[in-house]
Amino acid sequence: LYIYMKTGIPILISCPSGLRLHWKGEFKKYTGLEAVVIDKKNRDMKELLKKHRWNPFFIVSHDIFQKVTGLTGRDEFTLIVDEAHVLKNDGKKSKAAQEIFDRIAENILLLTATPLVNRGSEAFNYLRVLHPNVFTKRAEFQKFFCEGETDNWGRWKETGIKNVRLFFRLLESVMIKAYKSEVLPELPPKDRFLWEFDNQDEDLARDMQKYREYCDKVHPNPTREEQQEITLQAGALYVKTGICKAKQLMPFIGGVMRMFSDEKLLIWVKHIEVLDYVSSQIPGSMKLSGDDDEETRRAVIDMIKDPTHPSRVLVLTVDSCGKGWNIAPGATIQIFVELMHTYADMYQAEDRLHRPGMNRRVLSFWTFCNGSRDKRTLDLINDKRSLVDMLLVNKQEKEEEQDPFVQEYNRKRQKVISDPGFFNQDTAFFSSFMEEEGYPSTKRVKVC
Repeated sequence: LYIYMKTGIPILISCPSGLRLHWKGEFKKYTGLEAVVIDKKNRDMKELLKKHRWNPFFIVSHDIFQKVTGLTGRDEFTLIVDEAHVLKNDGKKSKAAQEIFDRIAENILLLTATPLVNRGSEAFNYLRVLHPNVFTKRAEFQKFFCEGETDNWGRWKETGIKNVRLFFRLLESVMIKAYKSEVLPELPPKDRFLWEFDNQDEDLARDMQKYREYCDKVHPNPTREEQQEITLQAGALYVKTGICKAKQLMPFIGGVMRMFSDEKLLIWVKHIEVLDYVSSQIPGSMKLSGDDDEETRRAVIDMIKDPTHPSRVLVLTVDSCGKGWNIAPGATIQIFVELMHTYADMYQAEDRLHRPGMNRRVLSFWTFCNGSRDKRTLDLINDKRSLVDMLLVNKQEKEEEQDPFVQEYNRKRQKVISDPGFFNQDTAFFSSFMEEEGYPSTKRVKVC
């Protein structure tokens, strides 16, 4: 509303399809105005502007946005892109969206809680949208900032980060950063636990051994076919690890539900197979997946937020509700049966409860299975988290070559589970409870 009052130019908001009604509701709540939601049937902007000339706010999904007609001049809209990390990759949808942004918008505001997810070059597309005449060649950007090189198959890849201080200053010049602790100081604490246990599934152990032997056999220069086989085996092990952990977690989940008899519980998974197994083991639980439409997701979330609703457990995939939704204050406890390869996905999903409206302490459990793919996944999470801390938070004032944090990141030796700022060693909170429940891994609970 402030931007519109200052410029007099209509506001066009592009967001994920599942958040269109959420944006509309927020507009109604804070301004009293009815924003116009653009759909497949009504996507001619010239007609919409004529029809709603006294309504300056328009909302469209990322997918439909590329099909909107009647967009001409760069001064036609102020564009706000929610969940702007959809731009980070070089896929067809991302490139098409960038071209449209360049064509229609003089004023662009990109909103995201996770601007960098996997690698430093993801910042290039943001910079290109904001300064299309300056940032034109991605390869040059990668060479200068990301130690880019060609691999054995002729593909471009990144091997690290360099010129960190300059990279950080460049991002600082286009970013307005707001930390949750500053924006929402009234939020209660969030405790993160790492629940670590040993693999008790002989089939999984046997498959892991075969996988390691195959990787050792083709290392260090696998062919394209061998790399595809490694990927297939890793994907199958990912699902098996999730089901294995789910089986061992059932007594723990039951104990948590008994201990917190008045609280509701979220269980996050990655794969549909794990979702179906977990929901089948908990009578009366509800579940959500990426296949459910927006109305279904909203209805189920409203039920879990309703304190009078009898169902206490919601099993859901990160893809279905991991971003954009506010599930607070429906539950205070959440368990991640599977670890995601991307730290940002874990963080975003974890914060669905740690949102405005939450008035109680939030407990978040990450599960780790020894002798499985979890070790590799946890290392990936840590590498990506280190990248974000270095480029977005960067509190180091030393020169790059003397910066121990940068050196540690490039050596990839820092471990999440040994970082006291991430997972603490204080087990007093749950020790008595675990002893009463007879769960075997009490000493391995680590608390943040």
